[in-house]
Amino acid sequence: GLAPPDAPPASLLAGVWGGKRFFGPFVRGPLEITRANGKWRAQIGPYDVPPTEQDGRLAFALPEEQGRFAGTLAKDGTLIRGYWTQPPTVNSGTVMSPVVLRAQAKDRWAGEVVPMDDEWTVYLVVEPQPDGSLGAFLRNPDRNIGMFWPLEGVELQGDRVSLACKPPCQGNRRFAGTFDAERKRLSIVFPSRGGTYDLVPAGDEEAPGFYARGKNAPPWQYAPPTPGDDGWRVGTLAEAGMTSEPLAELVRTISQPPATVHDPDIHAVLIARHGKLVFEEYFHGYHRHKTHDTRSATKGIAAVLVGAAIEKGPKLAVSDHVYDLIYGGNLPSGLDPRKAEMTVEHLLTMASGFDCYDWADPPRPGSEDGLYDQPERDFYRFTLQLPMESKPGERPAYCSVNPNLLGAVLRAATGKPGAEVFDGLPPPPRHM
Repeated sequence: GLAPPDAPPASLLAGVWGGKRFFGPFVRGPLEITRANGKWRAQIGPYDVPPTEQDGRLAFALPEEQGRFAGTLAKDGTLIRGYWTQPPTVNSGTVMSPVVLRAQAKDRWAGEVVPMDDEWTVYLVVEPQPDGSLGAFLRNPDRNIGMFWPLEGVELQGDRVSLACKPPCQGNRRFAGTFDAERKRLSIVFPSRGGTYDLVPAGDEEAPGFYARGKNAPPWQYAPPTPGDDGWRVGTLAEAGMTSEPLAELVRTISQPPATVHDPDIHAVLIARHGKLVFEEYFHGYHRHKTHDTRSATKGIAAVLVGAAIEKGPKLAVSDHVYDLIYGGNLPSGLDPRKAEMTVEHLLTMASGFDCYDWADPPRPGSEDGLYDQPERDFYRFTLQLPMESKPGERPAYCSVNPNLLGAVLRAATGKPGAEVFDGLPPPPRHM
């Protein structure tokens, strides 16, 4: 039963509490493009807009920045391959998703827009301490924000709850909320993540993102990956000359319930050997078809794209000057002379000199959080106009804007949009 009204906070709050919110994007589903009498028409959700067309390239944008599409009509007319760009939401920036529209009839193509869901999950673990206080930590499978919001503890006074956050929380942060003992609900306000989250006691079924394989998951048994439409051939561990025992131990380690915010938070393990995928396991609510926000791993992809462009693409070198490339040699008047010295290598090594260090407190003008908080939606333009903090190459500083600006470099060097730079547009899915 419920604890009496005068019960101590430990008996009321101890345990795992969980809640999730969905922030869109809300435009998704079937997209149809048609052509009649030389005029193009695109329909998705409640929107009906006329795309532009030039040399087989189609593009349109929805009103109020609800999304946009760009694609290319195949020469044989059977496909339109392109990308859907969804608008930034509470927890994600601009995200692009591949879209394939197939011919349904003459001058009519249809496909599905599947954007990345902006979901935000909060698990609050409250633990009584020997001195009678309440310790706590946050788990967030979507982005592991608990690492950056380490909690000192929980205080309960009447129906008022507060969570104290210590560094690296920026500033003196305290999350406030209310506790409804009768309904067993904690309502905590996280201002930078969309507002109030209603947390309830998390049981086995209610916490798929907290427990790696479920609270009472059965013993793990190996099963070979199933074939998909991603081009990977599949095989077995035995065929690859591997045994399952070490992997079983790995799964057991991953499956331990987290006791601190620093415990492993592994979402997937895949192993390919001799050209075949032989091991595929997902954890914390993730699965093969769930889009994953790769965050800073994309910085490495930016470097790969630059390397590919240098090796096989246009004339591009790490010694090329960034502003010369982007502005076609016509540098803006009054440009900081240090910017004229900035090279592609400086962006690759995060030594551009921009005043942009992501971990500075107080935040710098070009920090990642500042990027999303300012009104300029053209992130390339925003970055190019940032003030300089030092001379390029003088000292490195971890800045997300550096690898992001490589997209503008590649666009200038190749003449193609960023999504098309790497090996052209992706082929349509093939059925196996």
